[in-house]
Amino acid sequence: MYCVYKLENNRGEVYYGMSKDPKRRLKEHRRKSEGSKSKFLWQNNGVVDDMEILDWFDNKEDCHKREKELIQNNNCVNLKGKYTTQKEYYEKNKEEITAKTKQYYEKNKEKLKVSQKEQYEKNKEKIRAQQSEKIKCDICGSTIRRDGKTKHQRTAKCKSFLMDT
Repeated sequence: MYCVYKLENNRGEVYYGMSKDPKRRLKEHRRKSEGSKSKFLWQNNGVVDDMEILDWFDNKEDCHKREKELIQNNNCVNLKGKYTTQKEYYEKNKEEITAKTKQYYEKNKEKLKVSQKEQYEKNKEKIRAQQSEKIKCDICGSTIRRDGKTKHQRTAKCKSFLMDT
């Protein structure tokens, strides 16, 4: 069983969450208030007396939906926002994420190149074994090396197979 709960401090600020073990979760909120998303409840002498259990659910998915609904429809300090999945978050913030990724790459280009080279050297044998692995072409059924698949699919033999189907 999972529950959706509400924490409210003496200033009326609210945090919504979900847990399988609400007693343990309340202790975690109190113990890790600095690193927790609910840390705003404790700032500026905020005091949280108790946890109010709002609903119980048999499965995590239904509980998560209810928690999300409460966060979206109420004024609360939750930082995790209004997204159900990482995919949903990515779609809403695609341009910003892309810009930050490019900025990070430009700032750390040399360090990333060194890191990639180290990774390659560390896994060289594994990479070579994977590349030379024999596979069947999806189009014509020929046995080819994995690293030659693209080149093979441009051959007349493979293309003629496409024309026949």
